Amino acid sequence: MADQSGDTSRKSSSKIVDNSKCAVCKKLLRRWPRSERRSIKSEQLARDASRLMNRNIQINDFVCRFCHSKISAKISKEKKQQQQQQLSLSKSEMATSEPSSSTTTTTSTMEKENCLPDNVQQQSSEESSSSSDESDDNYNDPSYKAPISVEEKKYEVPYSRPVATHGYCFICSKTENLKIISIQARLDVFRKRKIFIPAANRCCLDHLNNETLLLNENEIDKIPIVMDRCEMTKKEMDIFLFPI
Repeated sequence: MADQSGDTSRKSSSKIVDNSKCAVCKKLLRRWPRSERRSIKSEQLARDASRLMNRNIQINDFVCRFCHSKISAKISKEKKQQQQQQLSLSKSEMATSEPSSSTTTTTSTMEKENCLPDNVQQQSSEESSSSSDESDDNYNDPSYKAPISVEEKKYEVPYSRPVATHGYCFICSKTENLKIISIQARLDVFRKRKIFIPAANRCCLDHLNNETLLLNENEIDKIPIVMDRCEMTKKEMDIFLFPI
């Protein structure tokens, strides 16, 4: 009797078969080891997968690794296309926007100054020199924030950035032994990590390579990101996005 019950137990257990299927290709998942099955763990992923694969996919559904790779590739391709569209739109806005009034303003100012008496022109020149000296003093002040020209139009682009500050290190927030990060260092970070460091940002000398003054590789990974988008002037876009 014991042998018969054992045989019955073995027969019933042998009938339990995993018939679960991939939510995309509908093939039996038992063809792959469990380590090669992927679970849909978020609502966003379920929505994207359903839309891109034309299937009704729910949270906690399983897909085979091949279909999961297809889903990831389609999502990545879609994001890149969206970024390209946004960049094209920004470039189109620049092409159709009115030219900056800075040239006209400068010309008008020069004409007015030429019409002024000599003593007034000399006074204006002295005031300009004094203003320049004050600007140099402010530039060495840790609490100073670089002024933004109201004449420079900025365009929003889909690239991450750290905090925009001149008052402290944008990596570790220290306020001593700082140096303005160079355009070469900003370009190096952007090319390697697609992180845009705002102009006039300062960082500790400890973060910089002594010879090249570029950020050390391990320091780039420490940059705290505060925004997944940033704003660039036309000149910055020409340098960072459309280099010659």
